[in-house]
Amino acid sequence: MASPTKKLQLNIIDNTATGAHMAVGQWKDPNSMSRHKDRLDYYVWLAKTAEKGKISSIFFADIYGIHETYGGSADATFKSGV
Repeated sequence: MASPTKKLQLNIIDNTATGAHMAVGQWKDPNSMSRHKDRLDYYVWLAKTAEKGKISSIFFADIYGIHETYGGSADATFKSGV
């Protein structure tokens, strides 16, 4: 009896903020597309790229605020970064 075919699902996670906590300074790279995240053509490009690569889904993480607060204020985050 043959075993069932296994399928791999590929997904994209895109942080909608221009500077993600895992890619600090990425916006400085001239090849970075993050500077275009306020334009529709960026999302059309992303969707076409995903479709071309047979990607199953795109998850948009929307983190425009701060991740943590210390002492009930965001001052520490703004002073020293996340």
